[in-house]
Formats: sequence, structure tokens, C-alpha cells
Amino acid sequence: MSEVLLTKAERIVKIAEVKGAKQAQALVYSFDDAFSRFSRNTLNQSEVYEDQGVYLEIEKADKTYSSAFIRTVKEEELTKIIDMLLRQARLEERPPFTTSSNIQPINGTYDKKTAELTDKERAEAVRLAIQASLDYSKKITKASGTLTTRIAHVALANSFGISLIHSYTGCSLVCTPLAEDNSSLGVGFASQNTRSFSEINIEKIAEEASEDAVMSVNPKPIDLGRYDVIFQSDAAGDVIGSFVQLGFSTIREENYVEIGSLCSSELLTVSDEPRNLDTLLPRAFDAEGIQTANVVLIDKGVAKEMCFDLRLAAKANRKSSGHAVFPHDVTYSSKFFIGWVYYPFNQIVKAGNVTKQDMIREAERAILVKRLMYAGLPSGVCKKDVMQAHTMGTWLIEKGQIKHPLPSLRISASLKKLVKNIISVGDVNSVKKLGCINTPWLTIRDVLFTEMSSLSTPENVL
Repeated sequence: MSEVLLTKAERIVKIAEVKGAKQAQALVYSFDDAFSRFSRNTLNQSEVYEDQGVYLEIEKADKTYSSAFIRTVKEEELTKIIDMLLRQARLEERPPFTTSSNIQPINGTYDKKTAELTDKERAEAVRLAIQASLDYSKKITKASGTLTTRIAHVALANSFGISLIHSYTGCSLVCTPLAEDNSSLGVGFASQNTRSFSEINIEKIAEEASEDAVMSVNPKPIDLGRYDVIFQSDAAGDVIGSFVQLGFSTIREENYVEIGSLCSSELLTVSDEPRNLDTLLPRAFDAEGIQTANVVLIDKGVAKEMCFDLRLAAKANRKSSGHAVFPHDVTYSSKFFIGWVYYPFNQIVKAGNVTKQDMIREAERAILVKRLMYAGLPSGVCKKDVMQAHTMGTWLIEKGQIKHPLPSLRISASLKKLVKNIISVGDVNSVKKLGCINTPWLTIRDVLFTEMSSLSTPENVL
């Protein structure tokens, strides 16, 4: 399929040149997402969402430029759009198209089994998740969730002979069972993201989510204010991913972080490793056809390096690090992986040496948070550095023991302060792959909670 897209990309470039473009570049993508949603113990929805499109850039001999994101690959329609782009071309300062495509491809990102998963196999997986949830406890009355698979292909071609392809598969399972105890309700959450369906441990995910649901019934309120917080991986990923995107990505806030400064706790080390197959979104090239490269972003709390695309590199008299974002996030959209997708796509938070059990055991009085709802960029983190999010899966810890569940709490905290207040980092056994970031558990001191609901879950979740 990727070879077919490459032929289309090359054809689009040729059409643009024949019609009057001096140079053209076409990024053609295709992905198929299959969703199997289950609710109230029943598989109630199965959909396949197919999307193909082109990001087309054109430069004329007079240095005028135009571009468009087009959700079709039909030649007749593209020809009309090319005519329009040539008419609308305007002077614009921009870096030249990439001229070299000598890039070593990455193998192992495409799993044939996942790509060929049948409707019957999806239904069987859903039934297993439902049964495993209900078998966990009599308090589990309803099992819900989603099984999603993706098949994605990307091709990039331009007038300088760039000819690049990339394909990948992915699979995610989410379980959100409901527990009931008299008049109290609790919702659990667990998920797993992987490139291969065969790696999904359906029963384990269902049981983890069910345990959380049972542990969440009958929440007891606490005083609002500042607490030490143990963030499990899903929540930790929102904190670190948001901070890195604001400070280090190609869409960073100017002057948010100064290179060489101590920007976080010395316990925090974060790198971006685009070719690492242990991440879920490895890729050999970026949206501009530049070879991707590893970048150490934060080293023991010190801001070391930032990501560059061609535009930022030209401005800073640097070389691109291969971190140009795919237009409109067409291939790595947050609709597939749970939560938000942060930039850059392959963040790895270095694990520490503290076990999950020890993080809880060593806490005198703290709050344990499984997940943050409505967090992350762009909606949950504004340009003023303030993260505001609601917790889901929240428990009070006293003297090293989980005492009781808490209602959903609202966090209002500076990202800069959160990362500087990291006091422990979980070991490799606490690391979870969250699509765009691999992260362990984190303990962060002095986190401010400003609101509390009457339930253990945020509003509109039940």
C-alpha cells in the first residue's frame, strides 16, 4: 500500500510541475481505523474509518508559494486544487524543500496479524474483556470499553527526487467497568497500547480496570489544598508530555525554557528517540523528508536541546533534527491512542529505581492518581503554563497504605512547578507506553487541588 501511495505522490508532483510549479512536494497518507465499542456488557458498535489525503506544497519560479491540506487522492479533484494553488501563490519566506532521501528505513513497525484482524476476532476479544470484568467481582455490574486497531501508510515525494515511505500498525484496548455498592458507583480504567494485537493482555487489562472500579466505590471527601501526589503512568504522561511540548517541541512557546538551565527536578531525564522500536510511533523521517535523530531534551533536570524543523533551524542557524510535525496530525492523531498525543512523538522518560510498592509505602500522607481527565494540550494546558485537569482513579494514602477512595479532584498547577517538584521516579516495572511517550510513575510534592466532585469520577463520565 505504501508503494501505491508513493506512486500517487510522485504523480501529484509531476502534475503540479506540468501546470506551472517550479517545485512541488506531496505528502500522501492513508489510514484505516477499526473501532469495536462495548457498553453495558454488550458489543454495541463496530466501525471502520478510512481516511486518505495529501498535504501539497507548491513553489513557482517567482518564489511565490502556496500549500493545502486535501482530504482526497482523486486526480481529477487534485488537478483543480493545483490550479487554484498556482493562482493563489504568494510571497512567503520559507526554507527550501529537502534534496536528499538517503534515509535508512525502519523495519518492525508493521504487524501483519494486526492489519488482518477479523471482525470475529475483535468480537471474541470484546467478549473476553466483558467476561473477565464481570468475573472479577460481584460488584462489577457493567463492562464498557473500546478495542481499536490502525493500519497507516505515509509517502513523501518532491521535485528534488525525494522518495520516502513509512507504514505502521497499532492496537489499543480500553476497559472502563462500573462497580456498584449500595448507592455508590465507581468506574475503573485500564488500557494497553501496542503495535501488535497479539501483545494485548485482555484479561489482565479487564481485571486491572475492575480492581480500580471496586476500589473507587464509597469515596470520602478530604480538605482541598496541597498534597504530595503519586501519579501513575497515564497521569504522569500528561504532565511530562505537556511540559516537553511547551518547552522543547517544534511548536514550543518561545522562551518557555532556557537551554542550560535547571528546568526540572534533577531526577527527570527525557529524550526523544524516533528510531527506537520500544516506542509506539517510531519513524525514519519527518514531514519535511528529513531523517529523524535522537535528542536528549532534559538531562538530570538540565535543559539540553530542543527539536528543530527546517523553519526553526533556518531561524537559529542550525540543522533540522527531523521533527517537522505532520500537517493536521493526520498520521499520529490522538483519536487512536488514549489521551493526547504530544510533540515530539517518541518521548522516553528515564525510569528510576523506586518500585511502585515503595512509592506508596514511603508516603506519609499523599494522593494516588490513576488518570487525568480533560488534561493535556491543547485544551487542558493554556499558554500560561497552568494545567487544569480532573482526576479519575483517586485514593488517599496514609502511613504507606491506601486508606480509601476519593472523589474526583481538580488540579490547578504550574507545569514548571510540577516538574521541579518531582521527588521520586518509578522503576522500569512502572513504565507504560502511552502512544507518544514511555513514562514511569512519578511522585510530585505540593500539588494544588481546587475543586472536588461528589463522585469518584469527573462529571459526564458515567
